[in-house]
Amino acid sequence: MRHLSIHEDCIMPKRGYFVWVDGDDITFPVVATSTREAKKIAFTHHFHSDYDWIDVRCIWKRCSDVAGLPIGIVEDVRDALIRGIFDRLIAYPCDYCDNDADLICRFNAALCRRCIENSCSNE
Repeated sequence: MRHLSIHEDCIMPKRGYFVWVDGDDITFPVVATSTREAKKIAFTHHFHSDYDWIDVRCIWKRCSDVAGLPIGIVEDVRDALIRGIFDRLIAYPCDYCDNDADLICRFNAALCRRCIENSCSNE
């Protein structure tokens, strides 16, 4: 099932994008209809016109689920992880043990590796 939005008098599919600035650790989960639009959304959301040149990069996250999200920045990074726009979160509270750790999405939750290993060994 494709999720559609109306954009410039055309029907375009909404997609999840991982957008970042080359050479920096600033990243954005973005819902847009194209890579060009995703870059523009991230640029206008965070940057200003003082830059002479900036290299904004973008990857379409094909398996991401953007149903119900509006076009724009996904403000909830945990939701971006669960939906597949982000691959991992760094120093974020685990859904199970609540410790700050590097998280990945497993079992539809944001979990640290220790909690994933414990839940897999208990099965």
